[in-house]
Amino acid sequence: MFFLPSVIHWSVNFRTWGGFIFNVPWFFVVAYIIMWIIIPAAHTVEEKYAMRGEPLSARGVQRNRPRSSGAPRYSYDPRPASAERNRIIGTLGRVIAVVVGLLFLVTSSAVLIGLVVAFSATSFAFNFFPTALLDLFAFPENMLWFKIFLMVALVTPVLGFLHLGSVLVFNIRGHKWIGTTLFFVWLASVVGLLITGAQGAGNFRHNARFEVNVPLALTSDTLYIDLESEDDFMFDRYWLRADNSCYRLGWIEGERDNLNLVAFPSITVVRQSEKEMPGVLVGSRSFGRSQFTAEQGAETLKPSIDVEGNVLSVSAFQANRDKPWEGNTGSLKIYVPSKQVIIVRKPIYHEFGISRSRKVNLIRSE
Repeated sequence: MFFLPSVIHWSVNFRTWGGFIFNVPWFFVVAYIIMWIIIPAAHTVEEKYAMRGEPLSARGVQRNRPRSSGAPRYSYDPRPASAERNRIIGTLGRVIAVVVGLLFLVTSSAVLIGLVVAFSATSFAFNFFPTALLDLFAFPENMLWFKIFLMVALVTPVLGFLHLGSVLVFNIRGHKWIGTTLFFVWLASVVGLLITGAQGAGNFRHNARFEVNVPLALTSDTLYIDLESEDDFMFDRYWLRADNSCYRLGWIEGERDNLNLVAFPSITVVRQSEKEMPGVLVGSRSFGRSQFTAEQGAETLKPSIDVEGNVLSVSAFQANRDKPWEGNTGSLKIYVPSKQVIIVRKPIYHEFGISRSRKVNLIRSE
């Protein structure tokens, strides 16, 4: 009855592959099942004593089974020096094994809990990876098997270290088939990941670059730059780099299996003398299965700009599941006189040479 709300909640909200819903009671069910599978069972008396952290010896048995008041204590013959040395070496080895095992247990448990939370509980991580973000890339094959192989390749080593840590800490015999099975499962997932990744990466085999110089007629001492996009700016998942000569901006929006990537070409301001002609160098780099398709894509997918008076409008590049990213990137180099004022008006204000430098990525800001 304690887990009934979790089961009902999971059943109602399950939609597609990867739609596992997580809450605290359900986590204990998952953790118990994983521990029950990975940690070896204690069959012998020695293993059962080891699971409780007690040595299987006459002294340990005597400590756990109290003797009657009239029963004599056990007497032991003095051990030779070699036996004492072996005991010390064995104790040191056991201490090292326990420390290493605890390290394996702590790290693997932390990674496993982090994966469960990231893929199930945190909506940002669930939307961000691995179910939806990979769909933004131009892989021609079905991404389902690529995601499955990737998940197995990530989780299998964690389970292996969890099993090995339990064997070292509790000093019990682990089943050989568990380690062998985990190794071959991980190896098969890696091979599958390489095969599906190689098939999908055919679009990125060749690359080419295209550049064109667009004259810029400055009608004022101030040049305004507007970054235009179909959707509004999202403040929760974006990246930004803005300093005295560079400006980069992009963001990710959408939910679950309908993510949308919005990115603008990087803008670089180059100061020059008053005698030189101002202009905008539009650059584009693209990938393709052949050199011809790469060159054609670089020219076709070059950044789109529009100059009207003292306003330079730059269109955004957008990628989604229906129109995935094909590896193309764009850049703008604006050559202006040294005293020209350049201001990005939207979506995030920035004046080159005046505003403070900012660097924001999807995780933290600086």
